[in-house]
Amino acid sequence: MADLDSEVQDKLDEFCKNSNKIAPKPSDYEIWEDFIILSHSKDLEISNWIYDYLIDNGFEDEIAYDFYNQYRTARNVLVKKGA
Repeated sequence: MADLDSEVQDKLDEFCKNSNKIAPKPSDYEIWEDFIILSHSKDLEISNWIYDYLIDNGFEDEIAYDFYNQYRTARNVLVKKGA
């Protein structure tokens, strides 16, 4: 795992602590989207370890994979748009 900016780490910790790890709620996706935007604004590319991190923090495999794919897709869009 890469060293994260403390603000990004706090958002990721908030997500992992408060999310429903089996059946995510809309509010979980909102926190996740905030995390993606924040990590992108800090120019952090973490898709190579975020799936394992989510698994290690109690997310079901399928849910962790969905969030990983959302991260990867959103990051690609933001990079292409030059956001």
